[in-house]
Amino acid sequence: MTGDHGPGIRAGAVVRRRPGLLFRSTATGYLLRSEGRLVPVTGAGARVWSQLVGDVPIDDLVEHQSAATGRDRSDVEAEVLGALADLERCRSLEVVPE
Repeated sequence: MTGDHGPGIRAGAVVRRRPGLLFRSTATGYLLRSEGRLVPVTGAGARVWSQLVGDVPIDDLVEHQSAATGRDRSDVEAEVLGALADLERCRSLEVVPE
């Protein structure tokens, strides 16, 4: 993870799945079709993707991941932000305008 989260991927923002994506569950995560490309989503990205139902505050995603793993919120925040940045880069999610 590079730490480069893009301008919208930050605590306090709200994200959602990009409309019109087709996806399929796999044994290790998801396979998305985005702009004619197949994009595999596994690991932290898959855990975050499964929680994106409607408009979701990033803070809620961090809290959920913290509770699910038993790790401190500050320990999982960078992981969640990194997974969201990866999903944004492959055009699988969008930041909801404020």
